[in-house]
Amino acid sequence: MVLQILYVHKTRPILIFIDAMAAQAYRRVPSVPIGTGTSSSRESVSLVDSQRRKDRSAMAAKVSDKIHAAFWVGLGIFTIVQSSLIPTMLNDPTVHRLFFNLAVICFTINCVLLGYLAVYLPCMRVTTPWDIYCPRVIPTVTIIFLVGGGCMMKALWPGERAKRASLVTKECETPY
Repeated sequence: MVLQILYVHKTRPILIFIDAMAAQAYRRVPSVPIGTGTSSSRESVSLVDSQRRKDRSAMAAKVSDKIHAAFWVGLGIFTIVQSSLIPTMLNDPTVHRLFFNLAVICFTINCVLLGYLAVYLPCMRVTTPWDIYCPRVIPTVTIIFLVGGGCMMKALWPGERAKRASLVTKECETPY
């Protein structure tokens, strides 16, 4: 959060920006060593205790975030395994192969572009933000993601091909 103050000095306006988050991050360091017996030592002990509590709650929040992320990733893997999504995509004759291959190509392009942004640019020590250094990458990734998602839905949607496949299997069955 940035607080903006307009200060008029004689004939020129001056803008002053105050970053409230930086002001909150400032930590008071006790000026008197702990255990000297003065009233300020009690204040410094309470400051140290409050800082420890803040550090502990920040660590607990980080651990909680990691546990939640691990839970959702595990749930996604469980769903994919239990629904046999991968073997269905690769082996089922009702999958429309043209749209499936287009979706795989779009996914690969997105992985390459995101690898460029997340791995290559930091390795080359580019500190300029992505939207300034390469402004067309994020819109390109978005468009390719939408096209790939549409192709994947078209490829896996059980439409006319599924109906035709079920008719063919019914005709091929021999009665007992």
